[in-house]
Amino acid sequence: GGAGSSALVVAVQLVPAALTAPFVAAAGDRFPRHLVLRIALLVLAASALAIALTLELQAPIALTYAFAVVFTIALSATPTTLASLLVHHAVSPAQLTRWNAASAVVRWGGNLLGPLLTAVVLAAAGPSVAFLGIAASCIGAFVLCWKIPADDRTTAALRFRDVVDDSWQGIRYAVSHRNTRRTVGFLTLTQVVVGGLDVVFLAVAFDQLGQEGDAAALVTAGFAAGGVAMSIVIVRQAHRSPISLTVLGSVLLTVPLVVLGQLATLVAVLALVAVLGAGSSLAEIGGHTLLQRVSPETMTSRVAGVLDSTSMGATAVGALVAGAALSRHDPET
Repeated sequence: GGAGSSALVVAVQLVPAALTAPFVAAAGDRFPRHLVLRIALLVLAASALAIALTLELQAPIALTYAFAVVFTIALSATPTTLASLLVHHAVSPAQLTRWNAASAVVRWGGNLLGPLLTAVVLAAAGPSVAFLGIAASCIGAFVLCWKIPADDRTTAALRFRDVVDDSWQGIRYAVSHRNTRRTVGFLTLTQVVVGGLDVVFLAVAFDQLGQEGDAAALVTAGFAAGGVAMSIVIVRQAHRSPISLTVLGSVLLTVPLVVLGQLATLVAVLALVAVLGAGSSLAEIGGHTLLQRVSPETMTSRVAGVLDSTSMGATAVGALVAGAALSRHDPET
């Protein structure tokens, strides 16, 4: 259906997840974090498997979208819980920055490897097999989660009302504290750009370069490659000010977009999107480190959940805006 339909798919996935993220993420502050991760990964594996089955059986596309929504909601529990674990064990600001950069290396590395593997699977088998691979990856992560030590915090009572109250406390804290509000606002604005890039990369691959889906996956992988490279650099430069990292990241994430539409070869596009990925990584590491430093540990997961909510909403907005702009020039829409 072109860029407009691609943007709609992104919005359908992200809007429900954005609404539920503050409540899902609050689990990391209330319950044992290793258990939260295990449950989230089981839901991720089950929903990915369900998507694979709906594709293979050619079920109504609405059913596939529904399972994609469940997958995205469960996904919001994993980074917030991991962020809480980092804050709990960090002993200095430099160590927190270093750990954030190290986790970014792993995350961006997954973002790089995932599209490359997807490109191969799409060319050789099809999307249902790709989702089987995602389910297998989630099961593998679930097995690795057994290595995470048990939580040393006091176990909270499992009452729905308390969970809801905790979630609202996180929202109120993020809104009422200026430094937290500003940091969340900055990171949310960067996600508007990233959300637009999700659609722009598809348009560049299909329309601007005249390539197929595997080229689109390669462009996405190029973005991740830049993120990996920059994250590795920051691991060795953890003493840098988080504010300076976010400022430089903002520049690298936006200025190169001026010339992206003028490039005519895949190699040139890959080089430029790598710079964009480096900027996104810088902004992410610096911004998340700032957010963890201005928020108390008891609020880490909840504030991160608020950020997840606003970021997913911003990603959907960016995708819809980019899709609407590109649809004007799309001959199929």
